[in-house]
Parts: sequence; structure tokens; C-alpha cells
Amino acid sequence: MSERPLQHRNENSNPLFELFLKEYSAAAEQFFHQLGAHPHDIPLLVCAVFHELTPASAETASERSTTELFQTAYSEFKKGYIHKEESEPFKKLLVYQEDQELHSMIQELSLPQRSAVSLTHFHSLPHKDAAEVMAIDQKDLEILLNEAESVLRKRLAWDNEYELTYGQLEKSLQFLANSYAALQPLTKAEDQPILTKAEEQSVEPLAGVPAKSSRWSWVLGGAAAIICIGLIFSLPANPQKATDELEATDAEGEEQEPVKIPQEKLDELENEYHEKYTALGDKLGLTGEELQHVSFAVQPGFYIVYLKEMNNGEMDGVQATEIRDFLNNFDMYTEHMFSEMTPPLSSTSENLRFNSSFSNEEEALAQSDSIADYLLYRTRGLADLYSKKLNKLQKDYIEKNKFYFKQDEMPENIRIMREKIKENGFDISFDHKKSSFTVKLGGEAAKEALKELHPIYQDYLFDPPPYPFVNNGRLNMSYDEALKELLKAEDILKQAPENTTMYFPVLSQLATEHHQLMKHFIFGSQIQPIFQDGAVKEEVMAAWEKMIMPEHLNEYETAGIVKGFYDQLAQYDFKEQENWFQSDNLPLISSIEVDRGYSDYGNWNPLERVELEKFEQYQLSLNDELIEGYSADEVVEFYLQALLIGDSQTVYSLLADSEDLPSPEEFNELSGPHFKEKQKIENLRDYYQIYERGQTNVFVLNFYDGVTRFLHAVDQKGVFKIVYDEYDYL
Repeated sequence: MSERPLQHRNENSNPLFELFLKEYSAAAEQFFHQLGAHPHDIPLLVCAVFHELTPASAETASERSTTELFQTAYSEFKKGYIHKEESEPFKKLLVYQEDQELHSMIQELSLPQRSAVSLTHFHSLPHKDAAEVMAIDQKDLEILLNEAESVLRKRLAWDNEYELTYGQLEKSLQFLANSYAALQPLTKAEDQPILTKAEEQSVEPLAGVPAKSSRWSWVLGGAAAIICIGLIFSLPANPQKATDELEATDAEGEEQEPVKIPQEKLDELENEYHEKYTALGDKLGLTGEELQHVSFAVQPGFYIVYLKEMNNGEMDGVQATEIRDFLNNFDMYTEHMFSEMTPPLSSTSENLRFNSSFSNEEEALAQSDSIADYLLYRTRGLADLYSKKLNKLQKDYIEKNKFYFKQDEMPENIRIMREKIKENGFDISFDHKKSSFTVKLGGEAAKEALKELHPIYQDYLFDPPPYPFVNNGRLNMSYDEALKELLKAEDILKQAPENTTMYFPVLSQLATEHHQLMKHFIFGSQIQPIFQDGAVKEEVMAAWEKMIMPEHLNEYETAGIVKGFYDQLAQYDFKEQENWFQSDNLPLISSIEVDRGYSDYGNWNPLERVELEKFEQYQLSLNDELIEGYSADEVVEFYLQALLIGDSQTVYSLLADSEDLPSPEEFNELSGPHFKEKQKIENLRDYYQIYERGQTNVFVLNFYDGVTRFLHAVDQKGVFKIVYDEYDYL
């Protein structure tokens, strides 16, 4: 887009300084936006910055650095500007709701935190330079960044539960940075110019800016002030990225011409997706159908379908703007869409190379935590799928040959599959008692790829905790196993720098799980009390006495905390005490911080009361007339309830008719005696609908161990049913 001519040009203007202003005024304006200045006040704040930076001679103009610009801007803002918690006028300038929400959340951070986010994420300053701008140590800047990022990831959580990964937050911040850059100047040339008010010597106090006449007295004269005001009135926030289309988008009340994605662009997207999908399947050793169970492989496909349907239908204003933005940033969007369609370990080694360049252990720890968080998301569901595939291959072999194979005489297809699994960084074990395979992250390939990862996370990833430790007030293990998990968790947590666990998602989750488990280990719960017949239960007492053995007391703070409460009950001969359930008084071990407001697990709630009665009526008759007219979501609730209680007959009744659906007898055999145990529905974190088109609805089930499953619900003769998928029952 061509630049508008400078307004209020003065014959004494310095051309080199004009060039300097052109280059840096957009960055200063965006910086003040991000710090929380009111849009009305930004022009004068920007002019104040350039007044301070006015060079004594033209030759020195080119010597001004970006760091110096931000130092001056930060200083001007701190002189007395009153931050506005809700910058509604500016928020409305952002087109996308996601950008508006993220901008508002950033404004809720402290000034040092939002300054650190702005300088590093939006203006790409190295940590050393950002710290110099803020006049703090680099270590303090990194602490501010970790705090801010941790807060934003939690506040942007899906349904207040699923935190964003650092990679997802980084991408959200990148999109917001692009939105900032695309904004037009807030003050237009036709508006009442600030200069006129200055010439009349009638500058009024600005909203949010203290009325200090000495601060603004320079506006009354000087070429720098005139050029500065002209630039603010006339220059786009980012001339390189702003386009005529975006300028048209910003015009209030203007009719927007319909925008469509060219068919060749959609074809290009689909072709690239299918190529990457096929290549990913080959690398992972999975068929196209099996790959449908891998969330990071199918998400781009859902987005492409969404784009096509939006492109072919009638769009509202927001959707039209979304399409326009997609076209303007086509390469960035496609890169983002397809960035995760690679095997889990493929980019890990490259990311870990940066660990050696960090100036302190905290930075290296943050990078390792981010990588571990990302790996957990990508590997746990894949490991579960690999386990099911091996067990299916074994089942098919037994059905065909009528006998089990020996582990040292493995069929060729299973041997090849095992090699592919190990090649992708997974380890395989075989339970002879259950005659089943289990796959988890590990083996030589994973150890080689993760050798630069901080040792804390190697311990964690290769022997992951069985989350959740406590679910809906109940232990997910025996008390003896709880003892081992408490000590194992403290072994990892005490390696972290003191009071840093809240800033790293993986350690934060472990610290919170450890605290919840210790709370239950000592106090029990109303659902699962530690007392029986007025005295401490035998299994609880046995676990406590193991915990407080001298070797544990010498090494673990957890043991010392348990000992304190053990001694307290010993005074009463371990008899039940009134109000013993006093978990809020439980101290923390010194190496961790946790959110004390954290609530126990169990976000997905089983059916109860009226809905449970309806389910039980259906369970008795299995009559589809009872669920006729139910929404897909209501039928999914029935299905999950049937899985939870292990009722395979009701599950089968809720399955859609298809060629793949086995007979009731075959399904009974497939589900087997461990049907309920295999489903693990009690560990379901939540589920939500991601796709609804006509007769088809797609739901995502998220489990606490990181596994993700998809459910497809289809309308059959007015009744929604669940599409049968053999992998759900292996």
C-alpha cells in the first residue's frame, strides 16, 4: 500500500530524522498498545519518545538502536501513566475474538510481566536486550516471562482445564503480533490535529496521563514534533504487512465484497494434507484408517473441511474477515496447520540444540519442560494406539492359526511392526499373564533423541507417573503404590530450582499431583476415609509406617510431613478424630509451589438423578424409541455411562449398524472379561464436540494420561448411534 503524504511538514524537517521516525514510530505505537495505553493517548506518548530521541545532528540519527527506542518508551510510560485494566476502545480494533481475549489477558498481567511479553514475543528482542530496556537482570526478566507465560497458558485453557502447550501459546502470540502490525494509525489526518491544540497552547489533560505541563511543553515548537505528529497521522502501523484489503476491513460501516478462497488454493491445501498424511502414516507404520486415531494427524483435515464449507456458504462479517486474513497470511497458516504432521521425535533433537546456548539452568529447564510437555501430548495417544495395533495383530494371528506364537518365533508382520515402533522412539513390553503388549516412550532411539534433555525430564518421560493419582476422591492405586509414587515424585521435584515448579507445566502438574496424593495419603476423603470402625485402616497404617522408616525420613520431606501427622494421631492411639479431614493445613515440600485453590480431579461427571434414571430405563429395555429425538451429545453421555459401568450389552445397543459391526456374540468375545478396565472411562478428563455437519457429529475424548479418542455419532432413522471402531475395544 502506498504511503499517504506526511501531514504538517515543516521546512526545517531533517530528512534523516524523518527516515528514523518512519522506521520506528510503528514499533513505538504498538509497544504502547501492548503496555495498555488508551488509544487516545498514544500519539502524545509516541511524540514524547521521539522528542527524547531527537538527535543533535543528522549524522547521529542512524545510530539510534531499537533497544534505545524501547528504553525511552518504557521510561515514558512509567513516568506516571495510569494503566487501564480494560482498554475497550483498543480491543474493539482487533478483528478476531481470540486476539481480543489474549490482548485482555495480557493487560491483566503486571506492567513488568506484560512488558517482558511485549519486548520478547512481539518485538523479538533477545532476553539480554529486553532486560536492558527494563533495567533489570536477565535472570529476573526470564522469571517474569515464565510467570507471564504460565498465567496465560492457564487462562487460555480449554474449558478451564486443558492448558495450552508453550508451542500453542507461542503461535497464539504470533497471530496477535500480526494483528497488532496490521492496525492502521489510530488518528487520521482529517481528525483535529494535536499540533493545532499545541499551537493554541491548550493541550488538555489526557485520560490516563497526569496533567504535567512541563512534560508536554516541548510540543509548542520544533521540527521533530511536527514531523512526529505527521507520521502518527499518516503512516500505517506496519507498511510492509498492511494491505489495501486490510485497510478496507478497518473502515467502519463499509460493505465488504464477498471474499472466497480460490479453488486452486483449496486444492493445494488438500493435496499437501494428503501427501503429509500418507507420509506420516508410512513413517509411523500406520494405515490411513489407523491414523484417524491420532489427533495431531487429523486436526488439519477438520480445519480444511471447515474452510471449504465456510467458503461455499454464506459468511457473516467475522467469517469473511477470517477468510480474508487466511488469504493474506496463507503461507503462515499452512505452515502452522501442517507443522505437527511429523513423527514425535523428528524435531526434538533440533530444539534441544538450543539448550546448550542458554545462560543459566532455568532457561535450559524451561526449554526441556516445553519439549517434554509437547512430547507427552504427541506420544501418549500414539503409544496407546501402537499397543492396540500389536494386540490386534496378535489376536488376528491366533484366530487364523488357533494357537499362540512364541515370543522368539514372532510372525513377520508383528516383527516389522515392532521394528517400526522402536524406530519411532517407543519401547515394547509383553505381559505373559494377560498375553498383551504395552508400548511406551523409551528405547535407544528415544534416549538418543532426548540425550540433551534435562535429566529431570528423562526420568519423567521414560517412567511416567500414572495420572491421575486421585480421581473423584478415590485413590487410583493401593496405599502401598501411593507410597512409592510419592517418593518417586519427590525424587524428580527436588532436582528443580527452588520455587520454580509453578512456571513449568510438566513439573507444575507433577507438583500438584504429588500434593493431592499426599493430602489423600494422610487425610483420605469423605468418599474414601482412612478410618474404619473408629480406627486407622490397616493398609493405611502399614503404608504410613513404611513411609516413616529412618531411611525415608533422612531423605524425603514427604516422609517428615507424614511423620508429623502420624505422631498427632498416635496421641489418641490412632483413633478416629473429629474433623480429621483438614487438608488445607497440609504443608508443601520446600522444592515446590502449587495452586492451593486446585480442586480434585473429575471434570467429566457420570450421569446422576433424572438423567441416570433415563439411562437405567434404556439399560433395562434397550429400546431405541426411548432415545429417539435425543441429541448426539445426550447419546454420547449414555454411551460413556455404559462404558463406565462395564455394561457391554448397552454399549452394543448404542452402536450404529454397519458392515463392520460384529454380531453381539463376537462383540462380547471382543470386549472380554476386562472390558471396564480397558476402557478407563473413570480417567476421562472431558469430552467436547469438534464437528457437526448434518447426520455426522465428531467428539473428542481427552483422558488424564494424555490419550485422545474420537467418537463419531451418526443419525440413523432419527436416532443417533455411535460408529463402531474395533480399536476402541482392544
